[in-house]
Amino acid sequence: MKLNVKNLGLDDVALEIDSTPTTVDELAEETKEQVDKLQKEAEKIEEVTEDEKDAPRLDIVDVMGSEERNAKVLNILGKADYLQDDMEAEWQKEKKIKKRERIVKRVKSLIYTGILVFVVAVLFLAWYSGYRIPIPDEWVVHIQGIYQSAYDAVTGYFTGN
Repeated sequence: MKLNVKNLGLDDVALEIDSTPTTVDELAEETKEQVDKLQKEAEKIEEVTEDEKDAPRLDIVDVMGSEERNAKVLNILGKADYLQDDMEAEWQKEKKIKKRERIVKRVKSLIYTGILVFVVAVLFLAWYSGYRIPIPDEWVVHIQGIYQSAYDAVTGYFTGN
């Protein structure tokens, strides 16, 4: 039985006074629902057990006491250790190769920088001693024009002219 009560006019609240069935018909209906639920659960369990019949099973007693199993496990662990040592040796080789590559890059960079410094030093000393490098006069005038326009732009920017 349910009793509808107004809760200060806000909500309708259904209170259950007594949920136990009082008539024979209600008892029969309730037991029928429980039997249906149990049958559905039994079907689910049967489906699971049928699926498990096809699945391979391991007998725990056989597996745990098996000397063969222990030998196989040791064999697998030995292979894993060997592979790990092999991977570590490969990593060390790659590390050496990368270190060698870095050294080669540094040496090349040092050589190129040395050549550039040598050429600039020779040109500077030649210019300082009064040697005139044979450059066409048109190029000199063009370079002086570029320099003068850049100089004017920079000084104009900072002086506001």
